[in-house]
Amino acid sequence: MLGLRLRLDSTYAEGGHNDAARRPNFGPPNRRILECTDGLGAVRTWGTPIAMTISPRQLPYSAPQIRNRRFSDRNAAHDFWLPAETPFGDLQLKAAKIMLGVDEANWKIASAFGQWRRLAGSTSLGAHSRHSLDLENAVFMLRRVADEIISVHAVLSHLEEHGLYPDRIGIDCVGALLKYGSALNSAPFRGHQETLRTLNDVMNANKHTFIDASPAMAGRHEPVITALALRRGGHSFGPKFFHVPVRSLVEGFDRFYSDAMAWLAGWSERHLPKAAA
Repeated sequence: MLGLRLRLDSTYAEGGHNDAARRPNFGPPNRRILECTDGLGAVRTWGTPIAMTISPRQLPYSAPQIRNRRFSDRNAAHDFWLPAETPFGDLQLKAAKIMLGVDEANWKIASAFGQWRRLAGSTSLGAHSRHSLDLENAVFMLRRVADEIISVHAVLSHLEEHGLYPDRIGIDCVGALLKYGSALNSAPFRGHQETLRTLNDVMNANKHTFIDASPAMAGRHEPVITALALRRGGHSFGPKFFHVPVRSLVEGFDRFYSDAMAWLAGWSERHLPKAAA
């Protein structure tokens, strides 16, 4: 197998080079700046070799997918009713957008797994870039879906509790929910904090960093999402590395999405008789 050694700073192994003049001034020698996992739970110090196969990879299972309700052009969210005329637009249309967003994320995840199978040995920049873009787009869509669910929940919860719509949506995204939301302790968010935090962190890392990860970090046994958060593109802030197995994130989001759709269906059941009256 081909072992590739990756570095972000000037860390040199014991017995290695000692030429200070050739060392980039990113910090003191032998400084351990971060750790990551290899997707199987083993902790790797940054700079340790990560093996790549020399033949097309074989997945033990099919690509993970998020279970979604059946979409119908006639009535997208036909399993439940949501109010169509609100100060915040048509929530039935919003439900359709949420479901289509999950479909789009599933497509990108399947595409990323297909690209990963072809990543082996000396990987072309184009193949690796396509794989990375598929994963970035999947993360973006999942975060967008989560943001939409959080906003709809805020509107409907306020309507149920106070009998009127809120003047503004205070908690309207994953970041705000994690920072200010007491709703984390209630349905549909209870038990999903870590999934939402991971999704938010990886999305922000992809959005705000300039550095790309090496093809050697694509995952040995299954695809992983890699992202390096480097605030304002500066080394002085210290990097934070994310190495998240795709299957783990997808399965966690699937559980969250299932609970969220069940909450929406329950809200619909409680309020549909009033709307029909």
